[in-house]
Amino acid sequence: MSDIEVYVNNVIDMYQSIRKLYRLAFDEETKGKLVDEVIRGVFEVVLPDSKYQHSDVSRLMNIAFDKEYIQKLDNFELDELGYDSKNIKEAVESKITDLEIKLEEPDSYE
Repeated sequence: MSDIEVYVNNVIDMYQSIRKLYRLAFDEETKGKLVDEVIRGVFEVVLPDSKYQHSDVSRLMNIAFDKEYIQKLDNFELDELGYDSKNIKEAVESKITDLEIKLEEPDSYE
């Protein structure tokens, strides 16, 4: 796989995690929702104090799917962008784990 393909795959994986977190947090499907709406919901409501913001995710996604622009990036730039997408995915997956644990816990006042 080329560095570009690796980066694009990282971004897709990152977005899949964001979609999963959205479904968990809002108890609603992402089908029919705009990508931007899903990202905003996660980063403005579920992860408002995250190091990363909605704009960071949007930027990474725009770069991944702008074939003309991405061809101009060197391997170092792609590696840095890939690093950011992996860190965002890790933050999102950490929150997913937290929510899944909370959903499995019995109510303490029952």
